[in-house]
Amino acid sequence: MFAPGVRDSVYFGQLVGAAKDLAGGCAGGVGCVLAGQPFDTVKVKIQTFPSLYNNVFSCFKTVLRQEGVRGLYAGSAPAFAVNMGENAVLFMCYGQCQKLVQNMYGTKNSSQTVLQNAAAGSMAAIFSSMVVGPLELIKCRRQAQVELVRSRGFGKSRTPVQITGDVIRAEGVRGLFRGLTSTLAREVPGNFFFFGGNSLVKNALTPAGKTESELSDWVY
Repeated sequence: MFAPGVRDSVYFGQLVGAAKDLAGGCAGGVGCVLAGQPFDTVKVKIQTFPSLYNNVFSCFKTVLRQEGVRGLYAGSAPAFAVNMGENAVLFMCYGQCQKLVQNMYGTKNSSQTVLQNAAAGSMAAIFSSMVVGPLELIKCRRQAQVELVRSRGFGKSRTPVQITGDVIRAEGVRGLFRGLTSTLAREVPGNFFFFGGNSLVKNALTPAGKTESELSDWVY
């Protein structure tokens, strides 16, 4: 498909690496939603309507009884978008931010310190937050629809697309980024410790005389 000279170029290698990071992030996002969406739905409902539920188990049973398993996956469409978008952008940008840090400090990937990897993670989180903020806003509003309809006499439940339109009509595109500062305050330090901790563990598991790239796939 590509000429030998193109395949061997540095930029082609970077493009392929970014594509792998993107694909891996998307796959990870799907897994996160399938496994964690019910718990996230319960969390959002309890945080939004603390007077309606006594505890986590009460909320879980109420949702199952009134809405079935499908109710636990309310907001799954935007949740898929959140997790796939966040992981895809985060890991794609992390790879590029690592290269930026390498250029800044004149180091190679195998010799980057834990602090440098953590810094690259924080930088990547700035970009992923731009995707996460709007999508999480839509997701949380969708998850809270049932309670709003039943307890406050709101109209019928809205789809994610309709909710997006409502926000834009009421507040403009800027309304989709409501809470972005809080998202950055969570994501930037959170990913500093996530990627820093990941690097620290890989360093600890790397035998003497070997590099992180020689570790078994399960470590990653």
